[in-house]
Amino acid sequence: MSESHNPRDAEETVAVAGKQGLVEYARKGVASGAAKARSAGNRHVSIAVPFRAVERNRRVAASVLAGGFAYRLFVWLLPFSLIVGGALGLGDADDVQDAVAPPAPRAGMR
Repeated sequence: MSESHNPRDAEETVAVAGKQGLVEYARKGVASGAAKARSAGNRHVSIAVPFRAVERNRRVAASVLAGGFAYRLFVWLLPFSLIVGGALGLGDADDVQDAVAPPAPRAGMR
């Protein structure tokens, strides 16, 4: 079987490959620029200060996000557990009464 080559398909393939190549080129450029800035930061304090500030900001932001997540988890789990506990308590009152009743004396045992 021979495949027919559609010029439009070829153009789309080149366009996609061109976009991917452009993205890779941009990534390499950003990585190269960041590496140059880091090495300059090792030589000059004035360049290192913003990098240190960004790193500190990331650590602080991460802890704030973790605290927010823990708060939301608590806010949702507390009412949920209270509702589930109440529903289970209403399930069968006879079983609850039997469970909390004092044990009956055993006949013939000392």
